[in-house]
Amino acid sequence: MTRANNQALIDKCVANGGRVGGEIGGGGVISSITTPKNLKKGDTFTVTVRPPRKPAHVWGEKNTTEKLYYDLYLAPKLYDKQLSSYERVEFETDPIILPAERCKYYIDFTCWRNDGLIEYHEVKGGYQDKKTGRWKSTEHDAESRVKFKWASTLHPGRLFFWAKLQKGGTFKIEVWKAGKKISGGNSL
Repeated sequence: MTRANNQALIDKCVANGGRVGGEIGGGGVISSITTPKNLKKGDTFTVTVRPPRKPAHVWGEKNTTEKLYYDLYLAPKLYDKQLSSYERVEFETDPIILPAERCKYYIDFTCWRNDGLIEYHEVKGGYQDKKTGRWKSTEHDAESRVKFKWASTLHPGRLFFWAKLQKGGTFKIEVWKAGKKISGGNSL
């Protein structure tokens, strides 16, 4: 809870649909305002603010897990002259169209190799459950996994990489081709 002593702040909050910026907790959304029944200038009131919601995904921006995967696995293959096997790496390119009504699959990284082969890399994170301490997958992993396998089946001449962040900051990488896992469980 934040104590405020300014009627102008309430007016500003109400005028902005309950949104504030800077004055309370670095920005946020007001969840409640408690005031005396007969509010006068100079009276003290309580404002409870919840932090602003973080967007699930910002198009074109890598999340922390995707940045880590790029730095550990893709960038060396792109920039290191001895390891160089990639001609180009792009993040969130055009979607893979799946044969269902309005079904598109946006893969994280598309890599064009020097030998002409195209690779797709899907990167998934996880989190540590505060109650159990166990490492868990995010909710949308199951849907992405189905689309990933489906896309792999539709593009048999391309390699698909499923990179799953493990506890401790390593990645478990599975390689798929033509809808079948051809190698898996390798940690990076």
